[in-house]
Amino acid sequence: MALAQPSLPARRIRPLRGSIGGPLSVLAAAAMLLAGMFLPVLQNSDATTTGYAIQREQQQLADLNAKTYELQARIAALGAASRIRLEAGRLGMVPAGRQSASVSVEVPAPMNLALPRSYLSEAAARAALASATPAPR
Repeated sequence: MALAQPSLPARRIRPLRGSIGGPLSVLAAAAMLLAGMFLPVLQNSDATTTGYAIQREQQQLADLNAKTYELQARIAALGAASRIRLEAGRLGMVPAGRQSASVSVEVPAPMNLALPRSYLSEAAARAALASATPAPR
């Protein structure tokens, strides 16, 4: 029996790298081919998702613009003179009429007016200029 089977060193042994290298390279090539086939599908899916997101955001922007215009219209209605008269009447207010009121102040005006000269009368401008100029020694 020992003669029927050759001894272990006499048997031809293939290197491990050579026996795995062929199927591994075929598997790697197949994986790259599949990746190349599915990449456009993934890109198209991503573009479609982005397009829906953009459309949703545009719809939200249109809704917010519509709400802004509605609020502007409501503000304009609240500021109408007829509405203010109606609300004042509801609160018991009456028009002031043609009477004028005068107020007198018993305190003298400040000496240094912080106004541009174009807003002052000529006499007040001369007085302000004289008070601002130091007296000669």
